[in-house]
Amino acid sequence: MVTVSQGLYSIGNLGKLTILDLGNNLFGQEVPAEMGKLTELQFLSLYNNNLNGTIPYQLDSLKKVQYLLLGRNKLDTPNWSKFSGFPLLTYLDLSLNNLDSEFPEFISECRNMTFLDLSGNRLTGQIPKLVVTNMVKLEYLNLTNNLFQGPMPYNFPKLKHLHLAQNNFNGTIPEDIGFISGLQRVDLFNNSLESKIPSSVGQLRELQHLTLVRIP
Repeated sequence: MVTVSQGLYSIGNLGKLTILDLGNNLFGQEVPAEMGKLTELQFLSLYNNNLNGTIPYQLDSLKKVQYLLLGRNKLDTPNWSKFSGFPLLTYLDLSLNNLDSEFPEFISECRNMTFLDLSGNRLTGQIPKLVVTNMVKLEYLNLTNNLFQGPMPYNFPKLKHLHLAQNNFNGTIPEDIGFISGLQRVDLFNNSLESKIPSSVGQLRELQHLTLVRIP
C-alpha cells in the first residue's frame, strides 16, 4: 500500500515509460497533470486509488495508450471537448466515479476499443449514434447504474457482454438483436423498456445470461 504520493508529481520525467500500474493504493489526491508527458505509455492504471478532482485534459496526449483504467475513484467530470480519440485504445474503465455529463464524445472516436466500462456514474442523455457506427470492435459494454435514456445501444457486431441495467432506456428491445451471434450476457433490468422479448433472441446460441426484470 502506497500512502506517500509526492513522487507522483515527478513521474512526468519518465519519458520512456510504457507501463504504469499504480492500482489499488490510497493516494487520495488529484491525478497529476504531469502524467500527460508520458507519451510512450501503452498501459496506465490508477484503478481504486481514492483519487479526486477532475480528470486532467493533459491525458489526451497519451496517444499510444491501449489500456486506461481510472475506475473506482472519486473523479469529477472534465471538459470532454478537450479530449479527442485515442487511436490505439482498446480498454477503457471509468466506472464508479462522479461523472455527471452526457456520454463523452471522444469515446466514439476510439475505433479500436473492445472494452468500455462507464458503470456507476451519473451520466445522462442518449447514446450518440456514432458510438454504434464507429465502435465496431466492441465486445464488452457496461453502462449499468447511470441515467442514460432513449433507445438502448446494442448493434455492435462483435458484442459479447451488454450491461445496460439501472438506467432510463426506453422503447422496444430491437428485433435484430438476434443477429449479434456472439452475445453471451445481456442485462437490461430496471429500465423503461417494453417487456416484449423479440423472437430473434432464440437465435443467440451463445447466450448464457439474460435479465429483463423491471423494478417498479
